[in-house]
Amino acid sequence: MSIEQLSRRFSLAEIQIATQDFDDALVIGQGGFGKVYKGVIDNGASTVAIKRLNSLSKQGAPEFWTEIEMLSKFRHCNLVSLIGYCDDSHEMALVYEYMLHGTLDDHLHKLHKSGNPPLSWVQRLKICIGAARGLDYLHTGTGIQHRVIHRDVKSSNILLDENWAAKVSDFGLSKLGPANRSFSHVNTDVKGTLGYLDPEYFLTSQLTRNSDVYAFGVVLLEVLSGRPAVDRQLNEEQMGLASWAKRCVKREKVDQIIDPYLKEEQLSSKRLRKFVKIADQCLCRNPEERPTMGEVLVCLEFALKLQESSSSSIVEEMTFTRKMWLFFLAISGVMSVCSLISDSKRSSEIGNSSTSPKQNLTPKLKVFTVAELKSATGKPGLTVQESSKGWVDRNTYAPSKAGMGMAITIECLDPNGLRFLRRGQFGHCLEDEKLFLVFEFMQNGSLESCLSKKGAKPLPWATRLKIATGAAQGLAFLHGTENQAMYFSFKASTISMDGDHNAKLFGFGLTIEDDIGFIDCADHYQPSVWWSLLVAPEYRGDVRNLTSSSDVYGFGVVLLQILTGRRVFDYDLPFSTYNLVEWARPFLANEYKQKRIMDARLKDEYPSDGAFLVAKLALSCIDHAPENRPSMEEVVESLKEINAIKGMP
Repeated sequence: MSIEQLSRRFSLAEIQIATQDFDDALVIGQGGFGKVYKGVIDNGASTVAIKRLNSLSKQGAPEFWTEIEMLSKFRHCNLVSLIGYCDDSHEMALVYEYMLHGTLDDHLHKLHKSGNPPLSWVQRLKICIGAARGLDYLHTGTGIQHRVIHRDVKSSNILLDENWAAKVSDFGLSKLGPANRSFSHVNTDVKGTLGYLDPEYFLTSQLTRNSDVYAFGVVLLEVLSGRPAVDRQLNEEQMGLASWAKRCVKREKVDQIIDPYLKEEQLSSKRLRKFVKIADQCLCRNPEERPTMGEVLVCLEFALKLQESSSSSIVEEMTFTRKMWLFFLAISGVMSVCSLISDSKRSSEIGNSSTSPKQNLTPKLKVFTVAELKSATGKPGLTVQESSKGWVDRNTYAPSKAGMGMAITIECLDPNGLRFLRRGQFGHCLEDEKLFLVFEFMQNGSLESCLSKKGAKPLPWATRLKIATGAAQGLAFLHGTENQAMYFSFKASTISMDGDHNAKLFGFGLTIEDDIGFIDCADHYQPSVWWSLLVAPEYRGDVRNLTSSSDVYGFGVVLLQILTGRRVFDYDLPFSTYNLVEWARPFLANEYKQKRIMDARLKDEYPSDGAFLVAKLALSCIDHAPENRPSMEEVVESLKEINAIKGMP
C-alpha cells in the first residue's frame, strides 16, 4: 500500500490556512527539523501540530519520508499519530495529532521554572511506562516482517496528550531491520543526540535495539533527577548525566541523583533505588547485558504497582459484619481441605470417598476462648499482627504444657482489615472485635523457603517428589469437589510441610458455590504486587478470567522451582535470566538441555529420566493456552508414575 493511501496529503494552501500563513505566534516548538506550529484543520474541527521542514535544516527529505513511512505503517497508542503530510511547491510539512501537554523534556527541565507544578513520581512512572510500551512495540510487536530501531530516543521526543499519556515521536532517524532472531545490528552512519548516544554504537557504527535501550536509560535518569542529559552549566565531571549518575551508583551515593522535588514527596528510598537499578542496567557498556524494552516495561510496571500499593488504602470498605460473613463462608468451604496431607492412605480415602462433597465441606472449627489461647501460649496477652506459638492436646485441642501434644501457631488479626480466608486454620477465637486464627505448627515451613532460602539444607529428590505429589493431590481434591474451589494463585509459598515433609495447602483465595448462590471472593480481592506478576497469563488484570487451569499453571511453576531450586523472580540475576518461567521454558522439551537447569545442590543424585518427565509435565502445565494444560487429576497420575522411577543416572 502506498504512502498516499496510508496518509492524507495536504496542499500548501491547506497548511497555510491551518497555521495562519505560518504565524510565529502559533509556534509551539522548534528542533533540528524546523518549527512546529499549532494549527486547525477541517474548518476548525481538529487541532493539530504541524512540523515545517526548514530548507536550511540538516534533516532533509530522506528523514521526512522516513518519518511518513514509519508512522504510516506502525500504529500504537503510545506512538504519536501522523494525520498527513504536505509536499507542495518546495514546502514540506508533517501533520500530527496535537499533544496538549507538550514534551516530557518541557516538564522536567523548563515549565516548573516558570511556576508550573513539577510532575509527581506516579506521573513520571506512568509516562515512562507509556514510552516503554511504544518502544517495545517498535522492537518486537509490529506484527510485520520488520523491527524498528528508533535511533533518537530522548525526553523531547516523548510527547504527552491531554490525559498525560506518553507517545513516542520523531522517527526521522529510525531504521528498519528484519524480524528474525538472526538480526543483530544495522551498519549505519552514527546519528542521534549528544547525551543519549550508545557508546558502543558511537564506536562501531553498529546500531541495535540495545542502542534505544541505552538512550531510554538516560531518559529514566532525567525522570529521576530532573536534570537534562547534558548540562553545560556544570563542570566537566557532572556535565553528562549518564556518566555522572553511574559514578554516583558505583559510590553508593544514589540520593545525590534524586530530584529535590521528589524528595519532598517523602518517597521510599528503597523504591527509588529499584528505579535507579533499572536505569543502570539500561546503561551497561556491554549491549548484551542490557535488558530488552519488554523487560524494562515489566520492571517499571512493578515499580508503579509498588508505589500505588504503598500510597493507597483498600478501595472497597466493608463493614465488620460483612467481612466476618465472607470469612466464615470461606471457612465452610475449605475446612475439610485445610489438613490435607500427602501420604497415600489419606489420598486414597479422599479419592474413594462416597460422601457427598457438600457433606465433606462443612465447618468443623474449634472455637477457642482468649483464656484458652493465653494458656496454650503461656502469654498474658495477645496483640494484633502478632504470631505466637503454643501447644494443645492433639485430640481435644485443650491447652497443654509446652512440648506436649500438637504445636500450634496463633495469629491475632484485626477483622476490619480481613477480606477473605488467608490460611488453613483448624480453630478460631473472636472476642472484643479481635480475631485469632489457630493453625497447626508447620515444622518445616513453606516449600518456597526450603527451596530458595539462603543457607537452607537442600531437599533430596525423593522429598521434592513427595511434596509435589502431596500438593497436587490437595489441589486436585479442591478442583474435584461438586462445589469447585480454586486458588486465585497457586505458588510454592502456599505449600507448607510438617516434620515428615507431608505437604499441606494454605493461603486459600477461593471461589466457591453454596446453596444460597454463587459467591465469588474475587469481588473483594485486592491483588498484591507480586501476585499480579506471578499469576497465569490469562489473568490480564481481571481475576474473573482465572479458572482451575490457572491453578495448573501455578503448579507448573512450582515444579520448575522443584527442578531448579530457584525463586520465580530473582532480580539478583541478569535480566535475561531473572524470570524463571521464561528462562527455563526453552530447556524443558529436550532431555540434554533440561539437565542444564537442574538444581546444582542435587549433585546429580536423581534419576535423569524421572527429572525429564517432571520437566515435560511442568512444560505442559505452563502452556500459554489454558485449554492445553492437563487437569490436576492428570498431574497426580503423572507424578505417581514418576515416583515409581527409582534409578539414578
